[in-house]
Amino acid sequence: MEQWMIVVVMGALMAAGAAHGEDRVLLSAESRIQSPESLTLTFDLPELKPGEQVRLALDARLDWPGVNGSNPWFSVNINGHALSGPDLVNKPLDFMMLDGVEASWVRGSLWRTVMSQDFSDRIKTHKYAHAVPWTDPFRFVWAVTRWAKSGQNKVVIHHPSLYAKPTTLVLREIAVEHGAPIPSAAASVVTPAPTGPLPVYLVDNPHRGRGAEGVAGGRGVADGDVRPAAVLSRFPHERARGQMGGREGRIEAYRSDRRRQGRRPVARRGL
Repeated sequence: MEQWMIVVVMGALMAAGAAHGEDRVLLSAESRIQSPESLTLTFDLPELKPGEQVRLALDARLDWPGVNGSNPWFSVNINGHALSGPDLVNKPLDFMMLDGVEASWVRGSLWRTVMSQDFSDRIKTHKYAHAVPWTDPFRFVWAVTRWAKSGQNKVVIHHPSLYAKPTTLVLREIAVEHGAPIPSAAASVVTPAPTGPLPVYLVDNPHRGRGAEGVAGGRGVADGDVRPAAVLSRFPHERARGQMGGREGRIEAYRSDRRRQGRRPVARRGL
């Protein structure tokens, strides 16, 4: 099928975020792409100063009645280069749904999009298995400095067909900005020994049988009495039976609630 293409040429940069010393180009306030079609946008960049970073940002959702799960629904290509995991900067690549299942925002060059009827917080606050309460499921910001160039640049966003019937990808606030670099929330960097803070991984009880006991901190732990054990490591593994920090505590609280209700905790997928 011939791809549907919309070409938007932005001639001048619109100053925004002056407090951060950044320039921003709004490419599209809102666009809809029906599978298996593409949206093509163009923008101009001046000569970049040393150390400046170019970023592409947008909100994305798969138009769907109510709220549902998610799938890899779109790809982004800049000047012939497909954006991949290392380009994402605004959130970790991996995330966890309310039921404890882990997923990634990217699969190869396809980016995962949540299925929702709007951009409201319902997909974060509504209590259902596929809810995404601990990160912004709609917003994507990529560092694209290595693919961008002074002069005209081209962005192609493709929405492939995953279902027999066409689906609609809704995008809003598609913008390009350049200025001082921002740190990547997707990167996990551990300072080598002998200095630097150590990440703490919380490990839950692997024994699920009634009355079974595991060992945590040198003590037996009966099933239903989950006592997370802190594991210190300088190895930059990002997943050790779950995410780090307060989010793991919330997951453990969720599991404990299910146990108190006499319901089996939902198993998490892989490591």
